[in-house]
Amino acid sequence: MRIDTEYVQRRTIERKGVGKAQKEYLPRVLLVDDEVSLIRPLNMIFHELNCNTLLAFDGQAFVERALRDKFDLIILDWSMPDLTGGEALNKIQALLSVKKHSQIKNFCIPVVIYSAMSLEKLSLPNCRNFQFVDHWKKPIKYRDLVTKTLRVMSELNIKN
Repeated sequence: MRIDTEYVQRRTIERKGVGKAQKEYLPRVLLVDDEVSLIRPLNMIFHELNCNTLLAFDGQAFVERALRDKFDLIILDWSMPDLTGGEALNKIQALLSVKKHSQIKNFCIPVVIYSAMSLEKLSLPNCRNFQFVDHWKKPIKYRDLVTKTLRVMSELNIKN
């Protein structure tokens, strides 16, 4: 099955307010991984937490999404073919320094590294627009993934 890297899944909850419908803000989470089987459980967890998830299945799609939209959290696979997580972050940072991307230029977006590599083996780039907040080592059990997700959202005060 071929995955379209431009696939976006947006959700907005509408609540009936007094007199007219109000839109409720949903935290925006970008899930980046070249393995669909690893994005599925993350997507399910964040949907259960009423988050608006967007997906990128390679480094280039991540770069395009990150430059186009603002996110409350990014879950980033580090070892992707063609453009790794670190290379993609460096590319985004370089593009931000020469182009105006007002939606993220003045923000520092939290990033969780989701990788089979140990934290000691990762070479984290120095990016002023991204803050590394956690490292989740693959493989990870579903219940541990839920626990880690809840902890990160709580620590970052991401409300749903």
